[in-house]
Amino acid sequence: EKDSFFDVMVGSGVWQPDEETGEFFIDRDPTFVLPLLEYLRLGALDGTLPTDTCKYLTATQWGSLCAEVDFFQLRSLTPWVLKKTKEAKVTAQKLDAMKEKLNTAEEQLQQEEEKYKAAVKKLVAVQQ
Repeated sequence: EKDSFFDVMVGSGVWQPDEETGEFFIDRDPTFVLPLLEYLRLGALDGTLPTDTCKYLTATQWGSLCAEVDFFQLRSLTPWVLKKTKEAKVTAQKLDAMKEKLNTAEEQLQQEEEKYKAAVKKLVAVQQ
């Protein structure tokens, strides 16, 4: 991608591969670097990553991916990743709210169960 980290570093000649292996060293989280390299390697540059790459990312991981896209200056991915990061945060907030409701409902059920048990105990005592 033009003007990306890779374009500038390799194009400028500043970043050289290892003399023995011919590999370039990238000191970043491979969880996100590998899909980004694959994106560049495929050459589609359509502004999205493959679904299987991102299917199970948490809101925090989307934030990390967003940081990597920014670091590598992959402008074609930026709008999509920002959108997906926002969506993941909203989803996480909704899930947190649902968990809170479930916890409240569970507490209410436990209280109702205790009342029921106490009522049954009283009824049994009265019948004896």
